[in-house]
Amino acid sequence: MATIAWTAAWVVVAVMGAVAVVMATIVAAMVIAVMMMSTIMVMMAVATMMVAGFERRGGGDKKQGEDGKDVFHMDWRLNSLIGG
Repeated sequence: MATIAWTAAWVVVAVMGAVAVVMATIVAAMVIAVMMMSTIMVMMAVATMMVAGFERRGGGDKKQGEDGKDVFHMDWRLNSLIGG
C-alpha cells in the first residue's frame, strides 16, 4: 500500500510542478507582451511629439501664438534630434 501512496504523491507533485511551469510561462509571456506594448507606445508618443514640434516650429522658425507670446515647446529636449 505504501508504494501506491508514494507513487500517487509523486504523480500529484509532478502534475503540480508542470502546472506551475505552464502558468509561469504564460505570466512571463504576458509580462513581455505588456513591456513590448508599452515600449511601442512610448516610441509612438516620442515620434508624435517630434513631428508635432517640427510642424509647430515651421521647420525651425520661432513661432508665436495668437496672443503674441512664444509657443511653449514641451519637446525641447527632442528638438536636437530633428535638427532644431
